[in-house]
Amino acid sequence: MNPDMTVSKAGQFWIEQNQYSAISDRTRKQYSDEFNRYIANGAISGLTLREANNIATLEQFLQGISDNNGNVAAKATRRVLSNLLNLAVRHGALPYSACRDLRQPKARADSLSSVRASRTKHDTDRAFSRDERALVVKVADRFSDDDALDVADLIAFLAGTGVRLSEALACTWWDDIDLKAKDADGKSAPTVHVRGTKTDKADRVIPLPEWLAKRLAKRAKKRWKSGLVFASPRLNDKTKPRDRRNMIRHIRTRLDEAGMDWATSHTFRRTVATWMDEAGAPLAEIANQLGHANVNVTATYLGRRQGSNRAAQIL
Repeated sequence: MNPDMTVSKAGQFWIEQNQYSAISDRTRKQYSDEFNRYIANGAISGLTLREANNIATLEQFLQGISDNNGNVAAKATRRVLSNLLNLAVRHGALPYSACRDLRQPKARADSLSSVRASRTKHDTDRAFSRDERALVVKVADRFSDDDALDVADLIAFLAGTGVRLSEALACTWWDDIDLKAKDADGKSAPTVHVRGTKTDKADRVIPLPEWLAKRLAKRAKKRWKSGLVFASPRLNDKTKPRDRRNMIRHIRTRLDEAGMDWATSHTFRRTVATWMDEAGAPLAEIANQLGHANVNVTATYLGRRQGSNRAAQIL
């Protein structure tokens, strides 16, 4: 590394060097994704390390990230910049890292709200494309602390089932999740018993996609195997439901981080209906998946086109 190397090239070098560090593969990928998303094509990407290693320059850059993408994104970007500049210091390309003295910016409420309002408005008619759904789950998985991981697994559960948020939060391990269930031919066909509350049809048993069943099995091994599936990781009582409003806020943060300002927690439900419809599933089958008593209600869930056990295969 040298002081005249651009931030973009220095970042790629830093990413390569991370292959030999002691960090986990998950963290390594998280750093790479954050660099490519916020820095590689950002305002400082073309600056040399010498030019970028300036408090005023970096604070202005981070303020822009905070205003446009939120405080969580700015914090993640600062962490990546700090690691990058520290590597430059170790290689003798810089005398010190300006990140040590940076003020952590906070999004100006008027700026962030105006950007979101101008960029998108919640779109209640649209479903995720497959790439969009994959990105949301991927972004949620970047966060490694217990609370964040719990949100990531919940997002995956909503994406793979289309259940209501309140229904997901009410699911229990022993009574509702059956990862060893088999179909009539003796093949693995894991299911979840959804204890709906809105109508009689809302109480149902639906199939779990293979990828989601594997994720739940992994969750059970790492966390707990009794009580609520999505019990709070900070409480010893695993039978106490989490606050739905708090979870909506957490999901909102993950959607914003993924650049899906237009989406809401309900978009996962609409996506399931839309994908099943596009795959030719009868309206009655889609209604059963969502827990609707009236298929006419189900019809309103079918988003704009972007593309038994069939639900699990589709999802």
